[in-house]
Amino acid sequence: MFTRFRAEPVQQANTLFSPEDLDDLGEEVDEFADIYNRWSQLDGEDLLEDTGPLCSFEVVTSSRAYGDIDTNLDDPWKLESDTWDLMKRLLQVRIDIQPDQMETDTTTDHFRSDMAIMDRTFATDPQFQETYRTIRSGVLGTRGNSNVVDALDPDAPVRQRKGLAPEDQSHENDVYRTIFGYYRRGRGADATDLCVKCDQSWRAASLTGGLLWSDNLMDGAGDSAVAGNQNRDLWKAVCYRIASDPDVHQTERAIYAVQCGDVQNVLPFCTTWEDFVWAHYNALLDSETDKYLKSYARETMSSADVIELDLPPPARQPHEIFESAEKGGNVGLSKASLNPFRIIQKYIILNRMNECFEYFAGLIKAGRAHEIPQLPAVLRMLTHYAIMLRPLGFARNDESTNILIKSYAELLAEAGKKNLVAPYTRVLPNQLQVEVYARFLERNEDGKEERRGLISLAQVNGLNVREIVVRTVENVFGNELLRNPLARGTSEIRLSSLGDPIDAVDLRHIRALEWVTFDKTYFKSALVLCNKLVRRFLAGGRIQSAQELLKRMPADLVPEEGAFDALGLHMDERRTVVAAAATEYSQYLELLRLIEEQEEWSRRFYVRPGGNNQAQLHEWTTNMQAHTRRTVATFESLLDGDWMQMRDLEVDGEDEDEQRFRELQHLRDLYIPEIFLWLTQILYETRGMVPGNIQKTIKLADMVADPKFDYWKEFKASGKLDVFLREVRRAMIEVVDEPKDWPWATAP
Repeated sequence: MFTRFRAEPVQQANTLFSPEDLDDLGEEVDEFADIYNRWSQLDGEDLLEDTGPLCSFEVVTSSRAYGDIDTNLDDPWKLESDTWDLMKRLLQVRIDIQPDQMETDTTTDHFRSDMAIMDRTFATDPQFQETYRTIRSGVLGTRGNSNVVDALDPDAPVRQRKGLAPEDQSHENDVYRTIFGYYRRGRGADATDLCVKCDQSWRAASLTGGLLWSDNLMDGAGDSAVAGNQNRDLWKAVCYRIASDPDVHQTERAIYAVQCGDVQNVLPFCTTWEDFVWAHYNALLDSETDKYLKSYARETMSSADVIELDLPPPARQPHEIFESAEKGGNVGLSKASLNPFRIIQKYIILNRMNECFEYFAGLIKAGRAHEIPQLPAVLRMLTHYAIMLRPLGFARNDESTNILIKSYAELLAEAGKKNLVAPYTRVLPNQLQVEVYARFLERNEDGKEERRGLISLAQVNGLNVREIVVRTVENVFGNELLRNPLARGTSEIRLSSLGDPIDAVDLRHIRALEWVTFDKTYFKSALVLCNKLVRRFLAGGRIQSAQELLKRMPADLVPEEGAFDALGLHMDERRTVVAAAATEYSQYLELLRLIEEQEEWSRRFYVRPGGNNQAQLHEWTTNMQAHTRRTVATFESLLDGDWMQMRDLEVDGEDEDEQRFRELQHLRDLYIPEIFLWLTQILYETRGMVPGNIQKTIKLADMVADPKFDYWKEFKASGKLDVFLREVRRAMIEVVDEPKDWPWATAP
């Protein structure tokens, strides 16, 4: 019964990504990669000053988000575009106001106007400056309705190629709503201009009552100009009274609520998560402004004149704002808060990007990546943001960012974006570089030249190519071939013929070795790995696979003595690792040449010419005599060399040595008896054709018993000693009988 050694089928690797994820990738991946490659060429201060890539990332996404005038507010492209816009604006703010660049307030003079106090606060408190610029520049999702006109002239829809918001179409002449929209977008000056143009200057004055009081004479500016409102708290109290009056139009109430930081009366007009966050941050800014002004208290009136003012309740702190959105009981807000882009926006606003990276990386590490909607887009965004933030000092180079970048590189690999894998892999630590790129190469089934191109890309991007190609081959072997233990014993293993078809799994293993043959500096590893694969092929009797593998190896794989320097090996390595591998490799070549000779001899010998054509028989006999002598010499050379007996040679380590020697002994147990039996057959069949062959058959018994070789041990292990002794006995009988009349006796 024949049990063939067969590797298991290729196991499908676990993947983060569904087929739908891979189908969703489009040209934006290549566009992002182009932007990233241009940006990665910058260094030093240029990195800090150039946030252009963020603008480019925003353009790539916004062109997809706002191509349709009916873009849904929860459209993934729109949310991603808004997130890039938020990143761009806040990153520029944070670069401009890094703490080590802020001024230090050493002034103790309290005789300054409100404007002077806030100017000083703006220059010394980075957190306040960030909050102020965030609200006043309209960062918080105000592009969410960028398909809505932002001008009131009749030509605006045509000129701007935008429509009116649904709520405006039925109230397009409603000045209140337009004013509120301006404030929502951080355009307070446009709101007051509108009032003036509508002949409502009084309303413009009422809305600007919160302007900070400034007195140039007091502030030492040189002139006596005075502006703003010195009684700002009184104005806020009036605004709060209007905002709380149920008889006032609801939209007007919301407008005045914005002025005084009254969240309660603004929220009815906040229909989105972005509106909700803006309303709370607007109130927070107003509260922080009051706090700073009160810290410079000035006695402007007697205590008897002080009155209690009804002002809005204190604003929530940043983390409380987002907690209330997530857990406040509003189902719509809670659901919106779970959107991955809004989660990213939350962390951007809170300036906690490291926590953001940790959050998403934690889901991936825990095997919960499927819980992240729009996973490819989220990974694309976080990867590029992490890569950009690292050199700027706004993100750590830690496990979480590496997990995200690694996952994105794997996404590109699975999606067939082969040319993009190396550029993203290069920013990972060396160990992850090797893991990611080796796994990518392991699954590649391209032709040899295409594979060479992937190696060139890895070299251009500074990857550790030597380690990568070795890991690639080891992965292929470990996933399939080496998972199968060697067969116990050799009795049930049938040796294949060289002409038998090669198994597809074997071909995959053979092709895997291409990765370590593209550069001579990899040849040491190629030699060791090639030997490992040949051992497994031969151990399973798959001679045809071993032959195909050896044919594909470079002719100069085994280095000559003068070529050792090119491999970067020390003298002791030349005598051990490479010497052992080179000797083993050459003996495989010797075995395959022997098998080729044996099969060719059999093919020729057993097709002897028939009939009485003596000329043909004479020619055939002459040729077979020469072929037999050549074949026998090949057999004798291998056996005299004590094939695969390398007791004194070493390889990499003790475990590897033990495994290797066990496999080599298995090969001797399998092939040594077969070689003797093949040779016995050849000698016996040509006993009358080649003088002395029958005596050589008998002498083979002496070689088997010779303690110099101990070939009897392999016969004993294989259970074929009886078969061999029967062949020797038959030869001895022939010698005793001394036959004279052979069919080819007429040959010279």
